[in-house]
Amino acid sequence: MITPKQLIINVDGVQLKDQILSHLSSKTPLSIARFGDGEIIILEHKSDFNSAAHVFSTHVGNKNNIRTLLPRITTNLEHAFLKADIVGLPKPKKVVDTTTWARVPIFYARMLNNNGLNIDSKEYIRSTITYAMQTDGTFDELLSNIEELVIVNCNDLQDKFKKRFPNIKHITQYLIPPKFSMTVRDRRSKIKWNFFPDRHDEIKKIFLSQDTRGKLLLFGTGWQGKDLGSYFAAGGGVAFDTGAVFDKWAGLKTRGKGKGPGVIDLENAL
Repeated sequence: MITPKQLIINVDGVQLKDQILSHLSSKTPLSIARFGDGEIIILEHKSDFNSAAHVFSTHVGNKNNIRTLLPRITTNLEHAFLKADIVGLPKPKKVVDTTTWARVPIFYARMLNNNGLNIDSKEYIRSTITYAMQTDGTFDELLSNIEELVIVNCNDLQDKFKKRFPNIKHITQYLIPPKFSMTVRDRRSKIKWNFFPDRHDEIKKIFLSQDTRGKLLLFGTGWQGKDLGSYFAAGGGVAFDTGAVFDKWAGLKTRGKGKGPGVIDLENAL
């Protein structure tokens, strides 16, 4: 029986980068999925529907069909974390300091136990590892050593990636709607808020039909699309749930102190 305290972070950013490059070189699959506070709130929607409804509307701007969509999204989230080879968990300080984060290792330990998986079936990284990899140059080192990249996020970054990393021979981009609460008001009515299920299922179908061996997927889709990485990995590729670091690459501040719709932060922009 796995206990939450046994879920110890055992892979750092450099080790993760090396694993990714190794799997790309050998053309073997690897799936990396990270827990956030939004994921655990959605997963526990049966016990706290109001919190889940708030998170839902923050992302998509309404609560239309929420009772129909949440069970499917929950199933997809569970699929993502069970299929992942490397799982992002909160660092111990986060577990102690906040109630939401504290529920993550408890929930995930129970998930592993319920599905007959042992603790050695996964490796563990910090949920916030992507920010560290960006600021310490590990992401640059990773992206400077690949040839094929697939990106799924809400920011049009294809040309910026090409300019910053000329070694990448082929980049495929799939755009999705942004987070509603981080979208400036005069743009909200112009966006089709159809990521789940429409755009999600479209991308899922594409990934499941492809041979993705030797390709790296970076995706920032939140809890609505966490499972997309597992479908990419099913085709032999490497899928890395990079999350809101895409906003940093786009020069936007959507996390932390001072965040807000349209707030510019060029410190880590591509």
